[in-house]
Amino acid sequence: MGLFLGFAPWILYWILVSDNSFEEAAVAGLIAAVVLAVIGVSHGRSPKILDYGTIVWFGFLAIFAGPADEEFFADWSYVLSNFALGAIVLVSIVIGEPFTRQDARETVAREYWDSPVFLKSTAVIAWVCLGALLVMALSSIVAVENPGDELWWNWIIPIGLFLVAIKFTMWYPDYLRGQSGAAPDTRMA
Repeated sequence: MGLFLGFAPWILYWILVSDNSFEEAAVAGLIAAVVLAVIGVSHGRSPKILDYGTIVWFGFLAIFAGPADEEFFADWSYVLSNFALGAIVLVSIVIGEPFTRQDARETVAREYWDSPVFLKSTAVIAWVCLGALLVMALSSIVAVENPGDELWWNWIIPIGLFLVAIKFTMWYPDYLRGQSGAAPDTRMA
């Protein structure tokens, strides 16, 4: 499972969530997270911090969204999910195991795992993803305060940020490899 497939439950949730469907969106996100984790494990992939955090978050939402204040969840579901995903990413960085490094190890030869270029590229990419998620969360707060501009703040800006993070993730390892003089065929992230 690629790095961005780990975000599929979140994307599904963001698409499905609305004023009246946040509980259903949470259940769909939980089901997607569990199914992807099971498929990954059945194909020899070890569960990652992102997998665990996603299952915990959507499990929490699925349990507590029903009895919670519907108006609150309707207004703040995007904000909460962006901050929750950001928190998962931040925890992975703080414990010294960026979520990006875990996924990169699935495709990079073990001999490169301790190389400075691999360690730096995976850490920087995780920080860039965290930055994008925090700006997405702030954008979602603006959407709550300005419902007439929700299309921009909840969709256009976050999708743009997500695409920038994807592009950076694809570009940065090659850039860093070039800067370090590493062989062009040396995979890092």
